[in-house]
Amino acid sequence: MQEHLMTILTFAAGVLSILIVTYGQIINARLKKWSEAKLAEHGLTEAAKWQADLKAGLLTGAKAALLDGKSITEAIKAAITHTLASNADAAAGLRPQPDVLERLATAAVADAAADLAATAANAVKAGAAAGPALDELTTVLHGALTGAGAR
Repeated sequence: MQEHLMTILTFAAGVLSILIVTYGQIINARLKKWSEAKLAEHGLTEAAKWQADLKAGLLTGAKAALLDGKSITEAIKAAITHTLASNADAAAGLRPQPDVLERLATAAVADAAADLAATAANAVKAGAAAGPALDELTTVLHGALTGAGAR
C-alpha cells in the first residue's frame, strides 16, 4: 500500500513540476504585462482587487473540481467557469483573453494539485491514523492525473 502511495505521489510531483515549470514563466510574464496595463487603466486598488478575486476564484474552482474527481482538463474548465460566475465584476473589469484565463486556470489547477499532494505527504507522515482520508486523497489525485476518476 505504502509503496503504491509513494509511486503515486512521485508521479504526481513529477507531473506538477512539469506543469509549473512549463507554464510558470509564461503565465508570470503575461500576468505582469496584463496587470500593469489594467493598473494603469483602472487604478491600483481596483485592479489589484480584481486580480486577487480572479486568482482566488480560479483556485477555489480548481480545488473543488479535483476533489470532485475531475480530470486535470475538466478541472481547468471548471476553474474558469467558477471564477467567471463568482467573480463577474473582476472578469468584466479585467476582461482577460480566453488564452490568458486558460493559462491562469492551468496554474491554479497545478497549485491545487500541489496542495492536495502536500496534504497527502503530511498524512503519510501522520501514519496509520490517516488511513481512510489518505486513501481517498490518493484516489482523487490518481483520478485527476489519469482522467480515470471523473464522476
